[in-house]
Amino acid sequence: MTFENPDSTFAHQAERVHAFYQHVADIRDKHSSEETGARRVNLNNVTMAANAATAMLRLMAWAKEGGESAMIQALGLAKPEYINLVAEDLLRSARLFLLLESQFQIETLFRNILVALGQPSTKQGFYNVAADVLKASGLPDVEAKVRILNVGALLRNSMHSNGVHHGYKGANTVETINGVEFKFEHGQRVQCGSWFHIVTALTSSFNVVDDVLASVPVKGLGAVPDDYAEQAAAGRV
Repeated sequence: MTFENPDSTFAHQAERVHAFYQHVADIRDKHSSEETGARRVNLNNVTMAANAATAMLRLMAWAKEGGESAMIQALGLAKPEYINLVAEDLLRSARLFLLLESQFQIETLFRNILVALGQPSTKQGFYNVAADVLKASGLPDVEAKVRILNVGALLRNSMHSNGVHHGYKGANTVETINGVEFKFEHGQRVQCGSWFHIVTALTSSFNVVDDVLASVPVKGLGAVPDDYAEQAAAGRV
């Protein structure tokens, strides 16, 4: 399959990430107004990461529009030949942070929900926690939803290993989300890590989060505490 990236400029990428930011903010505001509740706190952390990525991409768009001299000034470089190296470092860091924060906050939210439901997860790892909360929520198609959630985790893991996928027991994984293919071949470089791919995967993941929060068991809960947020509010951290 040949992939044609629809986001040809930093400005296009920034708008895509900003749309993701707004999507998560809408889900957060729909389900909670409690400042120290997990529903709000965990999703707030994701919007902050998306907002930072948007700002970085907009800065890159501004600097590139100004030409080489603007890029050198904006990035604080001594020589123009360093532009690509530093820009790529910035972009990789922003992509990794968005993936890390999104996956960690989904997992933390799900753990908080399981505790509030009286069903704390007995197994470690994102995949197991996701499966447990989906079952506890009573949602249909648990396996399909877990696979969607796991695409972000596979993208994150590949970035931790310098862009190479290391499948569980050497397995390959191919998923299609909204018509977009995500191919993870064991021992091979992952080629689905663009901003377009990341936002496509994470948007679908947060659609699943939205379903969990809207489910009857979870919606019926009172407060879903987040330990750090409550301790911070009490001045203990």
